[in-house]
Amino acid sequence: MKRFSLSMTMAISLLSAVAYAGDMALPHISVFGTAVTRIIPDKMIWHLQVRNKSSSLDSVAKEHIDIIMKVTAFLKESSVKDDEVQTSRMEFGENWEYKDRSRVKEGYYAITHVTFTMTDFNSYEKIWKGLSLIENSSVNDILYDHTERIKHQNETRVKALIAAKEKAQLLAKTIGSEIAEPLIIEEISLRDDVENRSNVLQARREAFADGDEGTPISPGLIPVRMRVKATFRLITHN
Repeated sequence: MKRFSLSMTMAISLLSAVAYAGDMALPHISVFGTAVTRIIPDKMIWHLQVRNKSSSLDSVAKEHIDIIMKVTAFLKESSVKDDEVQTSRMEFGENWEYKDRSRVKEGYYAITHVTFTMTDFNSYEKIWKGLSLIENSSVNDILYDHTERIKHQNETRVKALIAAKEKAQLLAKTIGSEIAEPLIIEEISLRDDVENRSNVLQARREAFADGDEGTPISPGLIPVRMRVKATFRLITHN
């Protein structure tokens, strides 16, 4: 039975490959279509790091747990929901440093990464200042995103396909031809592209340096990009 199933699978794959090759032997045109939708972000993703050092493993662990509890308690007080807070990449180990050109062991270290999401941008200032008061915790990055990103991606995907079709029609018309049915449609993978790095960290550093603690953040617009490749059969009338 297994041999029969394997033979059937190979036969189907071979037939599919032949059919595909047959389609591509037809006169055709392949184009890329790209679309961008710019949206106002409605959520902010914070990436924190808690890192501490101590002479013994027991003390570094105890202190680390205390810091994590302070961070999570503060976030709860700031109305950040429990299910929006995630701790990850927890690690500990020996702390080695270079002194007088030698590698010297100086106690132990512990690290935990904390990520949380917030949608109330008015709470930004309070959370920023509160976290800055917790020793051995640091804000590594803040990103902008949208709660309905998938919806915007779907809408942008349609725009990208329309753009590909219009491009193919224009190219075909230029050579006195026209396009028929699509033979292949592929989505081109892009990196997580809501280009949501906000530079809000640098903005706050500059604001604090200038003594302007009341400067509001400016999320601006974030782009959602989708890209497709489409191949259409090409018809040329003699």
